[in-house]
Amino acid sequence: MKKIVLFIAFIILLTIIYLLYSNYDKTNILKVSHIESKDITEIQFFYQPNHNLIKVDDKEKIKVFLNYLELCAVKKEKKHLNSDGYIYTAQIFSSDKLVANITFTNPIKINDDYYNIVKGEITKEMIDNYLKIVK
Repeated sequence: MKKIVLFIAFIILLTIIYLLYSNYDKTNILKVSHIESKDITEIQFFYQPNHNLIKVDDKEKIKVFLNYLELCAVKKEKKHLNSDGYIYTAQIFSSDKLVANITFTNPIKINDDYYNIVKGEITKEMIDNYLKIVK
């Protein structure tokens, strides 16, 4: 009986360690880029094909986009592989200070580091729809 209890306790311990380790380096885009949503005053979107610049400075509209970023869990790439081309880059500002530069590639580039999105998504269509609403 004592061996069975020890065996079950051992299995539970291994399961807990595995679950903690498997989620250890996952976080969301806001945390990775050190964005405090309450401090953000402007987001500038650059549309690659024609180099259009779209500025968003309305607090409520900024909050909507930051919610997209918060819902995406990311994991840092250990070894960067070549990325697909990109359409959008978002530069996020607090007052006049650039706090994050995000290039929406696959994998996503956040300030010079590359991350795989492991939960959630941000697609070109999502950004297109968002920008139609904020214009």
